[in-house]
Order: sequence, then C-alpha cells, then structure tokens
Amino acid sequence: MRTTRLLALCLSICCSAGTAFTGSRTTAKSRIERFSATLSIVSGPGAGTVRPITIYISDYSTEAEANTLAGAFADGGSKRLFRALTKLKTKGRIAPSGSVGYQIRFIRSIDTPNGRKITMLTDRPIGFLEAYYGTRSKDYQYGLVELNLDDNGKGEGSLIYAAKVKAMSGNTIEVENFGIEPARVLNIRRL
Repeated sequence: MRTTRLLALCLSICCSAGTAFTGSRTTAKSRIERFSATLSIVSGPGAGTVRPITIYISDYSTEAEANTLAGAFADGGSKRLFRALTKLKTKGRIAPSGSVGYQIRFIRSIDTPNGRKITMLTDRPIGFLEAYYGTRSKDYQYGLVELNLDDNGKGEGSLIYAAKVKAMSGNTIEVENFGIEPARVLNIRRL
C-alpha cells in the first residue's frame, strides 16, 4: 500500500470544509455530458492493461450537497463522510467497454485557466469474497476520479479505485491508495 497525495487536492474539493466548496470558480453544470477515454492500469494486478471506458455525467452536485459532505467529514471523519455520500443520488457512471459500469455519486466541475477540472467521488463496489473474508481492502471504501480537460473537452486524468481518506493537521487531507499508483485516464474526448 502506498500513500499518495496525487489526488489530495481533488479530494479536498469534494470533502473538506472551507472555500474549496464555496469558491466562486466552482461551476454547477446541468447539461448531460459523455466522454470516451482509455483507462491504463499502471501497477499492481492488471498492470499494463489498457481498456476503453465511457464516462457519463447526468448531473453535477450542488453546493448544498458539497456542504453536506464537507460538514460530515469535518464532524465525523471518513465514516461520517461515507454515510453522507451513500445517501446522495447517482450523478453519473464510469463504464468500461462492454460493462454497465460503476455509479458516481458526487461530481464537481471547476474552471481552470486552460479549461476545467472534473472531480468525482463515490463509494466503491465491494465484491462478495472481499466482504466475506473481511480483507484489508474493505477499509478503502472510496473511488476517486480527476479529469483535467481543455476547452474542447480533451485531456487526461487519474482514477483511484480503492482509496482511504484521512484528515491530517490543519486543512490537509490524505488520500491513501490501496494500489501502488492511480490508474491513468488517457485520451479523454467529449462525445
């Protein structure tokens, strides 16, 4: 297991109290969007696997939802955040080719100087054997995605399939990845 700070900023946008949720640069788009991309597993089981995926966004999370998650995390840490997250309606889906995919419960889009950053957070699916045997991976309850797009809807990003979230000193949030490195989301194109 390796601790990564690669997506710590991404998670702070989703889960920390303070200006990250209420900043004026956060946009709440209401348009349905769809992207194609390539998921590249960099390390661990399946390393070297490259698979086409489709990302569907049916809605973006509201300021109220962002504030609910921020408050839950501030009050009760990761466990409280998880409970609050699972109560949110699905906002989108990431689907590997030939699969129904995985639901995404929280999606935010933030304007950047070169385009925008889309941040996604969800509870990850826990498989039957993983739940039955109570493996250590069950502590990694979150799925986290960050997409960096230009004005044409093209770009790259990262995906952590199994993440653990911890509050550190001050406003610092640590994201621990169950794998060695996040998967890479490459060749993103708006459809």
